Amino acid sequence: MPQDLRSIRRKIRTVHNIWQITRAMKMVAAARVRRLQQQVQKSRLYWDGLWDMAQELASQVQDFEHPYMSDHTPERPLLCVVSGDKGLCGSYNSMVFRRAEVVLREHNIAAVVTVGDRARRWAEKMNLQPVATFEAYGGKHSSGVEANIARTLRMAFEKGDYDGVLMVATPFVSMLYNLPKVTQILPLKKPEVREKPVSYIFEPEGPQLLRALLPRAVEAKIAQAVIEAAGAEQAARMAAMTTASDNAEELGTDLTRLRNRMRQAEITTGLLEVVSGANAQSAG
Repeated sequence: MPQDLRSIRRKIRTVHNIWQITRAMKMVAAARVRRLQQQVQKSRLYWDGLWDMAQELASQVQDFEHPYMSDHTPERPLLCVVSGDKGLCGSYNSMVFRRAEVVLREHNIAAVVTVGDRARRWAEKMNLQPVATFEAYGGKHSSGVEANIARTLRMAFEKGDYDGVLMVATPFVSMLYNLPKVTQILPLKKPEVREKPVSYIFEPEGPQLLRALLPRAVEAKIAQAVIEAAGAEQAARMAAMTTASDNAEELGTDLTRLRNRMRQAEITTGLLEVVSGANAQSAG
């Protein structure tokens, strides 16, 4: 803690500038997370509906075979790690990377795809060469990035270079609770074929319709994970900047009190010196 008034005033100005920056970042993050939250809530109806339709259709089609649907466990999967482009979001990125490192230890990962600049740096640190890198959703030049990611992962699986696709991303649960999870994107687990009291009429035929629907459902699932991760990142940044702003405000209050006490002490000392000098002069 500085012990002279000049240092205290300089410290107060510095803390105030930090408070202004963190407060502005908190307001920006709050606006972005509200926009992403609305987008996620509106899009979940489409994502979940498309996914449920694919699952329901697959359960009704007898003896259907497709590369996207299999019960085997991937032996050489492709790993997609979704992080943010920037920091100052608490432990959001570090939790994603710790979860990804667990996946690397538990699975024979064949290659890595990174989403976000922090994920690219993490891959370099882990001596991994990503086969593809993307900006995080919501960046300045990330228009349509979720669709590009979905197509890249799907085409890599279709080429046969990898027998599965795993994704480490943070689903958007709430403003305060968002933890990364591992999702097996491909291959999809075959649903159990079950009899329904209602008979469905497919147009076109069920297998043909399912072949057209499965790629769209997979791409929607990947896009959903990328967009929700962006919302979770902004929520983590808003929480981190709120804490930083509160701490800066508290530190500024403590420094202001210290400055006032030191100024009061200087004034009291000056008055005592004046009074002592006047008494000495009158006594002399």
